[in-house]
Amino acid sequence: MLYRNDVVKPAPYNPRNSWPQSGMELTGPHDLHTLTLHSEPYWANKIVPHADGSVTLVLGELDPVYGMKVNFSATLHPGIAALQITVFCYNARDGRKPQMFWINTAIAATPKTRFIYPMSRTVGHTTAEIADWPWYNGIDYSWDRNNKHMLGVFGIDIYDNFQGAYQFDRDYGIFRYADRRLVQGMKLWTFGYGEGSKDYEKGYTDHAGPYVELQSGRHVWDGHYEWVDPHKVEGWSEWWVPVSRTGGLTTLTRDVALNLAVEADAKGSNSIVKLALGATRIVPRARLSVEAKCGKLLDTSVDLDPAKPFHTEITGIHANSEGLAHLVVKITDLAGHELLDYHRPDSNPGRKGYTPFTGPLEEPHKSPGDMGVEELTLAAEYRLKELDEPGATALLDQALQHDPGYSRAHLLIGMTDFNDNRYQDAVTHLMQAMHRNPYDDAAYYYLAMSQFALGEESAAERNLYFIWPDSPYYGEREYQLGRMALQRHDYENAIARFRCAKDANAEDLFAGLALAVALRENGQKTAALNELAAIEAIDPTSRPVQAERWFDDHGPDQQARDRDTRDGGDWNEGVTEHVMSHYMMFRQAPHPRRVDELLLVGVLYGDPGHPRNVGTPADGQRHSWQSQVAEPVGDAGTCAEGREPSQADGEDGEENDRRDEYRDGEPHCGRH
Repeated sequence: MLYRNDVVKPAPYNPRNSWPQSGMELTGPHDLHTLTLHSEPYWANKIVPHADGSVTLVLGELDPVYGMKVNFSATLHPGIAALQITVFCYNARDGRKPQMFWINTAIAATPKTRFIYPMSRTVGHTTAEIADWPWYNGIDYSWDRNNKHMLGVFGIDIYDNFQGAYQFDRDYGIFRYADRRLVQGMKLWTFGYGEGSKDYEKGYTDHAGPYVELQSGRHVWDGHYEWVDPHKVEGWSEWWVPVSRTGGLTTLTRDVALNLAVEADAKGSNSIVKLALGATRIVPRARLSVEAKCGKLLDTSVDLDPAKPFHTEITGIHANSEGLAHLVVKITDLAGHELLDYHRPDSNPGRKGYTPFTGPLEEPHKSPGDMGVEELTLAAEYRLKELDEPGATALLDQALQHDPGYSRAHLLIGMTDFNDNRYQDAVTHLMQAMHRNPYDDAAYYYLAMSQFALGEESAAERNLYFIWPDSPYYGEREYQLGRMALQRHDYENAIARFRCAKDANAEDLFAGLALAVALRENGQKTAALNELAAIEAIDPTSRPVQAERWFDDHGPDQQARDRDTRDGGDWNEGVTEHVMSHYMMFRQAPHPRRVDELLLVGVLYGDPGHPRNVGTPADGQRHSWQSQVAEPVGDAGTCAEGREPSQADGEDGEENDRRDEYRDGEPHCGRH
């Protein structure tokens, strides 16, 4: 079904200088091939069986640029000849983070491979130019071999829910199905077949031959990122469907692939309609109907089977092209559930499916000098989504020259300052934002987070109370108030707050984990384990869940014995996630033994379902971990000792420096 490479070669397509072009990968949240950068982290993996007989393979890891938890899952369902793919991203940070996720699927590029994409207008990957599809300058670029150069384009007027390619020399195709209202991005990529193309091919394979990429994303194109707000989840689910022996494809649902051909007789005496159906599951006695303006053409029962494509011809139709207008193909199962409802367009369906995000790509751009204060601020936000902070700052400065008190501009500057660890500057701008708009819940949230970072706990707590229950930040408010109660050992209050946080945001993994900790500390072990199970249902590769289960299963005496053996045992790099996740949750240890407990977690716990031991860490790294946890509780000696051998780790601006390194590097380091 997918491209399978015979080798893995060094290749300059990402900072690892290697990329196994094979099968399916998830790019993002930073715009790079594969989650990893130089080597670590590796994907954790877990196989999850379900009650309906389906089985999911979940790959999970913290992304090394923004620190968000990312899962990439594949599910096989019994009796369904299709693969369900799911992307999950949880922002565990206190500030919003950018994301650009794409599922990149490689398939073999046979001589008769044709891209079948429901679009008529595209935006270029490297050029951002708008062009027609598939015909451009007299060439039909949907046929892969017509591309003499690299081509990467995104559809901007999508009019159906599928995308993919059909290998007509194999009578076989691979297609993705998803609701285009949720999964808006469709992209194709080919290396081309002109001069030098063989050199590219030799760079990634020995004998597997050329391949093309079918890419799917939540958002329209990779010209800019979108945000994942703190403690929020971004993700989607889609289906990848093999289609065989249908002679091509016209449309696709999760259940049925349809190839439709209409041969209209100009005289209106002998028109022909040909249909081929490929099913993803067995559907006995499905109802197939075809009708057009001239009347009902077919109404019959068919047995659908993935192993046996269905073909039929309707001949002798007494109608011309006008009579065959408004042609509709419908398929329902025996219970009347709709499997396919295809309305054949009578004219070019392109240039109609624009969204509010793609339509402006066709419009001329304004220069900043022609913009008002609101337009300058919106343009700045767009620049922030391009990770162009200097450009955004220049536009926001211009906006504030027009109106020095414009609250939205101050809010954006304050949020950016917070994410860049300029907390005092953030406070200044966020206070100005609230001066004009005292109902700005985002300003109150980021002001509180900045004050927490500056050690102004009382002021931060006061500002959290200005976030009302109808705010999208209400869950984060309750989480932070619960965290403070937990630090004070006020477990009943903490439990109530964390439950409110979960009510406001059921996918907040930290709120669920914090609730489990509070329940454990309050002696409610069964309830704590139930909360951990609920988190694991959302995030099957959660390391903190395994850590908390260990705390539930080990009393203080057993913990002390395990700590005594720590120095002689194996260490696991998973300790970093445990330490930092608890550090972000509590900012200080709930009780004196928390530092040693957190370090012990890394000894005892590896990847869920796939334990790995990596030897004993260097002293500098181990001290750094200790300092990261010990610092909030005032352990100055440990902090100083830990920072000296590993000064570069965790300093202000590290994340931005690392992000800029890959953004501003060589062009080939980006995802193509």
